[in-house]
Amino acid sequence: MPVRPSPPAPRAHSRAALPDAADALLRRVAPPRPDEPTELLGGLTPAQFMQRYWQKKPLLVRQALSNTHSPITRECLFDLAQRDDIESRMIRRRAMRGDVRWHLEHGPFERLPAARQRQWTLLVQGVNLHEPAADALMSRFRFLPDARLDDVMISYATDGGGVGPHVDSYDVFLLQLEGKRRWRIGAQRDLSLKPGLPLKILQHFKPTEDWILEPGDMLYLPPHIAHDGIAQGECMTCSIGFRAPLEGELLGQFLYHASERTAHARGAQRRYADPWQRPVGDHPAALPRELVGHVADLVERMHWSRADIAEFVGSYLSEPKSSVFFNPPARTLSHNAFASRIAKNGIELDPKTILLYDDARYYLNGESATLVRSCRTMVTMLADQRAVPGEKFALLAADILRYEILSVKDNELAPDLSTVDMKVHIIPAQAVGERDAMSMRATSGHRWVLKHTIPDVIMKKSLLVASLLAVMALAACGKKEESTAPSAASDAAAASASAAASDAAAAASDAASAAAASDAASAAAPASDASQ
Repeated sequence: MPVRPSPPAPRAHSRAALPDAADALLRRVAPPRPDEPTELLGGLTPAQFMQRYWQKKPLLVRQALSNTHSPITRECLFDLAQRDDIESRMIRRRAMRGDVRWHLEHGPFERLPAARQRQWTLLVQGVNLHEPAADALMSRFRFLPDARLDDVMISYATDGGGVGPHVDSYDVFLLQLEGKRRWRIGAQRDLSLKPGLPLKILQHFKPTEDWILEPGDMLYLPPHIAHDGIAQGECMTCSIGFRAPLEGELLGQFLYHASERTAHARGAQRRYADPWQRPVGDHPAALPRELVGHVADLVERMHWSRADIAEFVGSYLSEPKSSVFFNPPARTLSHNAFASRIAKNGIELDPKTILLYDDARYYLNGESATLVRSCRTMVTMLADQRAVPGEKFALLAADILRYEILSVKDNELAPDLSTVDMKVHIIPAQAVGERDAMSMRATSGHRWVLKHTIPDVIMKKSLLVASLLAVMALAACGKKEESTAPSAASDAAAASASAAASDAAAAASDAASAAAASDAASAAAPASDASQ
């Protein structure tokens, strides 16, 4: 996963301008239980909604979220549209001589039209990845699998703005945030499009329902329901979309995945060879039968199991979009400060991180690893709740470090990782409530060259356990000691981790010298003396 410096942050006033009621959105809300009636679905339980409406028919819910405030201000949305790592579009609609003309532009946008100018719309994708309130809003829809959730798109429109009558190939919840929007929908078979337009606009739109949505109202639409939304004055609308990969896309990606595994098993550098080839005579354009037969043999040697398919699906669906980048921490913390902060605040997955799991494996940002017994509680809690409280993290981390057997990579100790291009599998995370101060944001699957001397000690059975050690090591790489008095909880966490690290050192001493094992202990303990 690529890492690059952060783009310019939104202006400070944008988030500060949110109403106090919007701060409640910053607190992640647990999704309703399957049999629990919820205001979000108009008093239906998620089970009732799934049985009666999901991918079957539309549902209009008045005041799905009472006292709704937009999770983002107009100014902050405009700021996001200026960034090149965020997908944005602007659509203008003009009525001329009885015809409607459409104009589409893709961001980033240095300037946008004035709000007083009619009939233009700005759409910004993936707002949940950059605004905590939008991420918290999307969490309300986690009664559906994370593997199906896509993103939060927020649109701003001036009077008369819209994107035209169209159909989507996926499910969508349309939540009105500010202002009013008129929605017309219809279940029609004629899905032919107007030719010569930059947008997929229906040629013959025949609405059968007509509503005006006000702030807090929500409209659910299953795939292929024709709809058209037109702003009545300035308005902002939130679209919670869902992933619906094409079957051909899934098959193609799986075959590529399977071919890569087969090529790796056979030797990726093997090429086609034909030492037996004879001159072709008068037919040089004829396709050699032997070449076709060779390819057929390669295909026939491809085999896969149900577990292979599950590994592909988990890896594929946890892969972030190509526009997603993880940023290294702005500053790091000392051992003691790290232990104190994590014991107090716990850890929380970065909104950009996708963490899925099944009975055998976990899938983190496109990569997979075996879900060993000692890590199951930690992984499932982190994936399902997107966070682990400080006291729970301390206990689970200590249990993992005690349970797993530390092994030395290739039975050798590397004296300095600054010379090793080590692929570290790190959980992108940050402290709950300390978003700007915690130093745990990192990336999964990125080749991260550690610049400090620590032994190359890894957890053999689980990348997650290696992740914990790597994160602890990264957190200890600050150049300046931070004066943070460890709490009692952090002292307990430090003691547990130190004891576990001592056990790790004892295990490592079987393969290397006692001095190297001592180094392993000091590297593994998150709250040990942080002399830089």
